[in-house]
Amino acid sequence: TPHLFISSRIIVVVVVVVVVVAGSQAFWVIVLHPVLHNVARGSKHCRTCDKCVLHFDHHCKWLNNCVGSKNYQSFFVLVSTVLFQVLAQLTAGSFLMWWAVTKRDVAIEVLESNRYPKALHRDSFVAALAVYLFAGVGLCYLVGELFCFHLILINRGITTYDYIIGQRDATSKAAAAGGGGGGGGG
Repeated sequence: TPHLFISSRIIVVVVVVVVVVAGSQAFWVIVLHPVLHNVARGSKHCRTCDKCVLHFDHHCKWLNNCVGSKNYQSFFVLVSTVLFQVLAQLTAGSFLMWWAVTKRDVAIEVLESNRYPKALHRDSFVAALAVYLFAGVGLCYLVGELFCFHLILINRGITTYDYIIGQRDATSKAAAAGGGGGGGGG
């Protein structure tokens, strides 16, 4: 049918004209790329993993994996479990410290008995326990801050990536409002 042939030719000509007029790169990025690649809103390409991640939250360098909608719940459970484990270790270490300090005679008897391959002196035990508790408090602070940060993000309904972009934009606006930096003069 000649009518169909003419209309398909017109469509091709219109597309070519639009591409030439709009600029091929801009047209590709704005119009064709989302249509041809069916990318979901909120998805992002992770440069580290070289993957497109649905509802990208962040790339976790400790897990060497991206966190998105498919595994965010597992990530949050992991952070919660680590925090619980650290708190349990601090509780057990605190109890042992209390025991070694308040029950001095019993602690000396138990620690220096032949139950262990090498006799352990109470003072060395208390010193090692103090280092262990100090490290545990530091770890509890770090993991607790990560846990609370993600609770805040969940409450706000945003991702880590959204938070970072928001902070970057706020910093850029503040720098622009402040005059954009000196440069010396004079």
